[in-house]
Amino acid sequence: MTISLDPIRDDLIAWAESLWLEDTGTFRNGASIVPSLPSSLFITYILYSMDALDAVACDRARWIAWIQSQQSEQDGSFAFPPKGSSRPRRGIALWNAVRALNMLGAQVARFPAYQREAMTVDGLRAWFATWKVSGNTHHEVLALVPTLASHPDAAWVEAFFEALVEQQHPALGTWPKEDAVNISRTFAYSLIHMGMDRLPPQAEKIVDAMLDLQAEDGFWHGRPAYSTMDAVYLLSRLAKAIQWREAEANSALHRVVDALIPYYVECAARDKSDTHQFAAVVQTFALLSQALPERFTTSRPWRFGWGNRAFWRCRVIKEELDAHE
Repeated sequence: MTISLDPIRDDLIAWAESLWLEDTGTFRNGASIVPSLPSSLFITYILYSMDALDAVACDRARWIAWIQSQQSEQDGSFAFPPKGSSRPRRGIALWNAVRALNMLGAQVARFPAYQREAMTVDGLRAWFATWKVSGNTHHEVLALVPTLASHPDAAWVEAFFEALVEQQHPALGTWPKEDAVNISRTFAYSLIHMGMDRLPPQAEKIVDAMLDLQAEDGFWHGRPAYSTMDAVYLLSRLAKAIQWREAEANSALHRVVDALIPYYVECAARDKSDTHQFAAVVQTFALLSQALPERFTTSRPWRFGWGNRAFWRCRVIKEELDAHE
């Protein structure tokens, strides 16, 4: 069955516009009436993936200005609301703010000074040592990716990748080293490698793991949320890059399409209540439409921008590092 993406695109543009808060120049999340930084960033990804940033009836200049205003004047951090703890989530917030602003044609306004000590090789190694015992997730590591894409010191770049590989399971090839496969971390670290024109070590085993973990319903972890998006990325991009089990990967992707369409019809209205989670569904459509173009028709090609290194770069970080070389 061939699916037309145009009606979905039109519906999502109207939905995004319904979340726009004209008085503040940003977006709310779900039924909330207050501005939401996560929603404002993930709406950016959704619209970018459909080539719809210019199609939405929202003032981009105000949208950009509001996101920039959320950066701390004291330490240059961004923060998502706490989730499961009392601490704001700074790592994932900075990573997403940098990418979304790049997609919108803008930049973060301030240097993230709270990361300054991690911008030398020794400081980076000390940062990872502290992170390892902190219990924080890999989402905090993502805050260093704008530095990775902007750093002029090749030794720092190598030290960063050494810290990622040190966390890899020696037998499974996935992440983390100690526990069962974490699809999100395996995706994130593989994405970082590929975005920097590298292949993750043991890439074949990563593909093997994603194939093994696909459930009978076609998804990973029971629904087309981030685990499914992550696995679809690895099976569509990594399997092709290394020419490993491509036929099986394509079959797995077709199963995702077969499951995703009825799921979307039944659950999209509910899932739209959380922009962050719903972005994973939209990004999965984008990945699948690129991997299996024969299954889709569209007047506007969809795209997946998470691995685009140009969106990771941060001008204020590069300027600060260049000034201290």
